[in-house]
Amino acid sequence: MQDWGYNRWNEHTGYAPERNPLTAYARRHPILRLRNAAAQVAIVPSLGGRIVRWDVTALGRNIVHLPDSRVENYPYGGGYEEYSQFERTSPGPAAEFAVQEPSTPRRVVLRAKLPNGIELDRTFELAPTGSRLTIRSVFTNRGAAPIRVTPRSHPEFDIGCFRRATLDYTDATGEHIRRELLTARRPRGEVSLPVASVSGNSWRLVDKATGCAIENRFERPEITTLYCFYGEAQGCVNLELWGKATDLAPGASVSLTQTFAVTKADSSE
Repeated sequence: MQDWGYNRWNEHTGYAPERNPLTAYARRHPILRLRNAAAQVAIVPSLGGRIVRWDVTALGRNIVHLPDSRVENYPYGGGYEEYSQFERTSPGPAAEFAVQEPSTPRRVVLRAKLPNGIELDRTFELAPTGSRLTIRSVFTNRGAAPIRVTPRSHPEFDIGCFRRATLDYTDATGEHIRRELLTARRPRGEVSLPVASVSGNSWRLVDKATGCAIENRFERPEITTLYCFYGEAQGCVNLELWGKATDLAPGASVSLTQTFAVTKADSSE
């Protein structure tokens, strides 16, 4: 059996999108895998088009965090997910996505019809070499009336990779900023950066202790805020992008596009 691409072996019956964790836990969820020599990304279309595992060869480990089954709404949580109307309960994380064209070892296109009338197309593409993963989501109003959309990405990276990480970015004056995150005195916290306060189009996590570094590049016109959450008890560090609130006319679209590149941290940084 192929170990990449989309496997339809259990798609003999339809399934309505819902946030019932018991029903979701009981059914089988096909896993789609993108891979090259540097990385392997596991995506589950039926769980909100969610990344559930991301193995990086140079690091020898998975870098995303998934909660255990005791967490509320499991398995709708953790990994990489997106919200259509900012709030975590808004349509998106529990959507049932379908593959729109034949997948390859490096690219897949998914589509879901959300209960708020939004059609969501999401493309994942892994670079031919290296760990660069591009994610592009397009939100289109297929209804007859305007719909407010506020795209928000919600990636959870494993605290085991980034327990001693710094958050690195360049501020609006051109100064390089390196902010310490998790400490013994600060086991949980957040950093909220209006996009106007940041120069350029990227920010990153760097942990020299574990050797993990991840850069997140974004399209400035699409977003308003860069938001980082970190929590020892929660087991994760998040690099979120908050999109602009937009009242979409029927047929109109907005997008959220970003790239993640994972590397070994340079000990001299």
